[in-house]
Amino acid sequence: MTKYSRRKWLGSATLASSALLFNLGAICANEAIVSGPSLLRLNANENPYGPSPKVLVALQKSLSGSNRYPFQQAEDLVEQLARYHNLPSSHFMLGAGSTQLLKLLAQWALMNQYHVSYAAPTFDILPKYVARFGGHTTKTQLTTGKVHNLNALEEASRKHPGIVYVVNPNNPTGTSVNRNDLIRFCKQVSSHSYIVLDEAYIEYLGDENSLKDLIRDNPRIIIVRTFSKIYGLAGLRVGFLMAHPDTISTLSALEIWPNSGLGLPGIMAASASLSDSQFVASSRRQNQACLDYTREQLKALDIASIPSATNFLYFDSSGHTGDFNTEMSAHSVLVRELEDSGKTWVRVSMGTMEDMKRFISIIKKVWS
Repeated sequence: MTKYSRRKWLGSATLASSALLFNLGAICANEAIVSGPSLLRLNANENPYGPSPKVLVALQKSLSGSNRYPFQQAEDLVEQLARYHNLPSSHFMLGAGSTQLLKLLAQWALMNQYHVSYAAPTFDILPKYVARFGGHTTKTQLTTGKVHNLNALEEASRKHPGIVYVVNPNNPTGTSVNRNDLIRFCKQVSSHSYIVLDEAYIEYLGDENSLKDLIRDNPRIIIVRTFSKIYGLAGLRVGFLMAHPDTISTLSALEIWPNSGLGLPGIMAASASLSDSQFVASSRRQNQACLDYTREQLKALDIASIPSATNFLYFDSSGHTGDFNTEMSAHSVLVRELEDSGKTWVRVSMGTMEDMKRFISIIKKVWS
């Protein structure tokens, strides 16, 4: 295994950290401009109904123990996740949100000089981190329907074996890949590369669509999950990774100590979330109602959106002649705007039904 120079790593890390802080600062500054009680945050795919009432109780109880390191509680959460997902506990590791785990995977890729293939647009922290530190990546395009093109990804990975990164359902497009097609893809590609599946939104699609069963016998399939989305714990930073025990051992060896990124409140909140299936079902049901309403209202304005398996919608805003993002911000509404295939697109997160009615009333003013 080729290892990174420590001096080179630290120097690159300093530059990258500065860039990340600059980008984060720009986002925060934009939000500060329109902050206030009337601010409608539809730009970060947060669950507007969370966290669960059980989580609030657990958080209150956790505060009195915050003077102690949560070693045992982290182990307990791993065991709980194992029971929940019907897998041995040796298949799990924890992280401070999926972001920390994706960065860990990027570091692992860099240390081993793994080439990373992925499709765009997507949630690209892993490939961006690899590229920022001098690693190699290959970007493929989604299909015209904004779905991962598995054939293009397989071809790219055969030319450059290493890691293939797939976000399913995809962010920002909201599309999902057919489960059987994805299974075939993973079995083929894992003959020469690792596959990292980011399943941050899988609960909205249905957990039965997860490929977690494949990790029992295949050490080259890695699944990353988060409590930030349907569980409503975005501010507490809790994620986990599922993989074959051999892969877990390799990745755990890169940490200072196992499962070290989480604090006690986050651990206790995640544990309580797993025991509240009613909250998850309610969140999914209300989210679907908001998706249906928003998509119909956009269609009435002759704005086509991509069918979504997530808690956000993706629509082409290039038909709008003004600065859509700025105009929405002027009405205290935050959305995410990005360039895709030469056009401007918008990703709007689902709020409550009241939020989405307000969003539609404002977009009617802005669009016209």
